[in-house]
Amino acid sequence: MDLRFQNYMIEHEIQSQLSVPGTPQQNGVSERRNRTLLDMVRSMMSYAQLPSSFWGYAVETAVHILNNVPSKSISETPFELWRGRKPSLNHFRIWSCPAHVLVTNPKKLEPRSRLCQFVGYPKETTGGLFFDPQENRVFVSTNATFLEEDHMRDHKPRSKLVLNEATDESTRVDETTTSGQSHPSQSLRMPRRSGRIVSQPNRYLGLTETQVVIPDDEVEDPFSYKQAMNDVDKDQ
Repeated sequence: MDLRFQNYMIEHEIQSQLSVPGTPQQNGVSERRNRTLLDMVRSMMSYAQLPSSFWGYAVETAVHILNNVPSKSISETPFELWRGRKPSLNHFRIWSCPAHVLVTNPKKLEPRSRLCQFVGYPKETTGGLFFDPQENRVFVSTNATFLEEDHMRDHKPRSKLVLNEATDESTRVDETTTSGQSHPSQSLRMPRRSGRIVSQPNRYLGLTETQVVIPDDEVEDPFSYKQAMNDVDKDQ
């Protein structure tokens, strides 16, 4: 702790409460905020084509973003609580995106702009911080044309991470497998089908949908009274 801050607390009779070493859970809010910042910086650095020495600019940019955007816990942003007005997000740019920055006092045959990379927002003035790889320096400029669309389209990530989702079959196998035992995998076999050709009986050959089978012993009905009286079944 700073000696001047200690003297200030003693002068105003302020009792400080320090956290126990090795217990970061006592600083829950600060630790969660630091984790949020580290996650943002890690994502920004992995996406940018910049060396790791620019992590400080990434942290300042992440803090600037968090101070100007709302969150779920509070409805007002820190910028609005401090300044008393809503912030403007028109100046937000993709961190590390390329930009054509206007060159001041160029020579007659030199180009009027230079391709640089956007690395942050200055605190003292408006504009942006740009890194010039040719001169290896960071400077402030307000005249720049950002190439955000080209940066998003032509970006190539540094590393690729492939995540395989667990399927229902793998989950089911894990549930049935006991500790210390291994079951040999068995290949599933398709049911055997007979190759014999099924044919209809001979009595059904030559029949169509409009034909009806008539047995040979069936007797036709009589057509007249005389045939009925001479029929063998006349007494029935």
